[in-house]
Amino acid sequence: MDTDDFDRIYNDHGPLVWSIIRAAGVPRNDAEDLFMRSWESIAHGIHRFSGKSKMSTWIAGIVRHKCIDHLRRKRPESAAGPEELDGLVGAEFVRPRPRSEHTLTPYLHAVAGEARAHIARAVAALPALQRTIFTLWMEGFDYATIASVANRTGTGHVDRSGIGVTLLRARASIRGLLHKAGIRGIEDLL
Repeated sequence: MDTDDFDRIYNDHGPLVWSIIRAAGVPRNDAEDLFMRSWESIAHGIHRFSGKSKMSTWIAGIVRHKCIDHLRRKRPESAAGPEELDGLVGAEFVRPRPRSEHTLTPYLHAVAGEARAHIARAVAALPALQRTIFTLWMEGFDYATIASVANRTGTGHVDRSGIGVTLLRARASIRGLLHKAGIRGIEDLL
């Protein structure tokens, strides 16, 4: 494989790699390193790609295993409690601010940051399958790719036709978690 081919694969699948790393809850300070280690593994293993599955599915499997290995080394054996979740999930796990947010007043900027933190905690609290599907959907992937990645990553099995239902459940769960936190709309943050 020549450099141009690998550059194309990197450009086509880079967002997928980031999505999986973010969905796994890897802190931002570790995410960049994990992103690069994932691409090193992909580069070293590309000759083993048989073409029996989609490239995105194969890449997702590699990244998933890298995330699992990373989290095993970083997290204790017991499940994370609410205090640990608050420490692990914050504004650093949410995508960068939209350009329009740069023009906000300092007060509204703080409100937007608080909203992102609440949403990040709600997404992190979703069951693994819902979190994976919701995150990939937010990144703009189509249902077929989402189903393929979700089934390959071991978070649960879902058919392409079940993606919409799972998304509805995830959105309802997020809405419910935000309501429990007393947030029913943007006015609750102001």
